Amino acid sequence: MGRILLQVGSLPSNRLALTNRVYISPSVYSHLVEALGPESASGGPLVTVGPHAYIAEANAGVPDDKIALNGLQRRFAQLSLANKVEVRPFSPPANYALAAMEVDVDLLQKKSASGGPPREIDTDRLASDFLLNYEGH
Repeated sequence: MGRILLQVGSLPSNRLALTNRVYISPSVYSHLVEALGPESASGGPLVTVGPHAYIAEANAGVPDDKIALNGLQRRFAQLSLANKVEVRPFSPPANYALAAMEVDVDLLQKKSASGGPPREIDTDRLASDFLLNYEGH
C-alpha cells in the first residue's frame, strides 16, 4: 500500500481529541496494518499526514474516504475540513531516534469560566509524567 488520498474530517467524538491520534475507517486501518506488518497493530500503525507523523486508530464512525483529525492537528498542519491530504504508512528505520526535542505546553482554555485565578501547572509532575511515558521509546 502506497499513498492514499483522504478527505480531512472532524472526529466522531470530542473525547478522541485528547488522544492526539488520527482516526480512519476500519477497512483503511486493516490495509495499513497489512502494509506495515502485524507488529504495527500493537501500538497502532504510524502514518504520515502530509509531513507529520501520527498514530492511526480505527473508528467505525469514520467513512472510508476520510481521515479524522482534531482541531489542533488541523491547525498545526494548516488543513481545513474537506481538504484532501496524502496519507502514507510510516515505518521508522531501525536506528531512528530523536537527538533533541522541544515541548511546548499551553492551556486550551486561557481563562476560567468563573473568572477565578489562572490554573497552575505542576511542572515537576508534568516533566516526570512525560519522561515516564516517553523515555526509551
